[in-house]
Amino acid sequence: MLRVGEGAAGAAEGLLAHVSCSVLGAGCWLPVPPDWRLPPGVPGSYVAMLCVGGGATYRIGTETHALRPGGLLLSPPGVAREGTHDPADPLHLYSVHFHARLYGVLDAPSVFRIPTALRVAPGRHARMVHAAQRIVAEIGRSEPGHVLAAEGACAELLALIWRQAAARGDAGDAGVTARRLTRLAPVFRIIESRYGESLTLGQLAGALHLQPSYFSTLFKTAVGVPPLRYLARFRIDRARELLLTTDLPLDAIAHRTGHSEAAYLARVFRAAEGIPPGEYRRTKKSPIVP
Repeated sequence: MLRVGEGAAGAAEGLLAHVSCSVLGAGCWLPVPPDWRLPPGVPGSYVAMLCVGGGATYRIGTETHALRPGGLLLSPPGVAREGTHDPADPLHLYSVHFHARLYGVLDAPSVFRIPTALRVAPGRHARMVHAAQRIVAEIGRSEPGHVLAAEGACAELLALIWRQAAARGDAGDAGVTARRLTRLAPVFRIIESRYGESLTLGQLAGALHLQPSYFSTLFKTAVGVPPLRYLARFRIDRARELLLTTDLPLDAIAHRTGHSEAAYLARVFRAAEGIPPGEYRRTKKSPIVP
């Protein structure tokens, strides 16, 4: 039996066994058109951008990053980004749009403190590019099993990103967070499997045999928000994914994601995203851009 190490590093590695990846799209631009410019926008997923030639300047949130051959940018969801390049030295790029979740609930790159910009060792960058190429090829061929194959390659890509961040010390000390989250694993499993039900604070606390008030404090310390607020956010995330990846009507999505009816989902979705679900589906279901 393979056993992960002990201590902080072992805690982080143990959590990685519970990370799952889902690919929303991918593409290669070799090169991008001379008049290319990425207009300001807010992606709904992580976007891994691997430069294999040329270069570009991206603004992600409040920071500006130069992307050059051998470099990687990992743009997080919900953060504004835009980009430009020099037409005389056009950008050559692979990009992968994906979610990576711990226990199906938590944002894995955030938990592991993976930075937005990484300068990658040449051999590892080549392996990252190969993983991205496999994702692009699987999506393009759409053969039986292509989703599983693409998500496997995405998991490999994420492992390589984490390995590079850890090797350079760019990931920070994730050990304390890992130990806290490991204790909460039964709660995350309940949320992942039963988020469509009317879960209560008492039910979540009961998974750890704790009083609700103490459990709420423990959860907020580890995750950053109270448990019921996190459950609500998780449900909205699932609704967002269903809007983008299916043609299900809003009432079906509401039923699947723990919202009592379509009108209630529409109200909370608009409060979270700023636009109604139907408009979100129309505007976000667009070709993947780098």
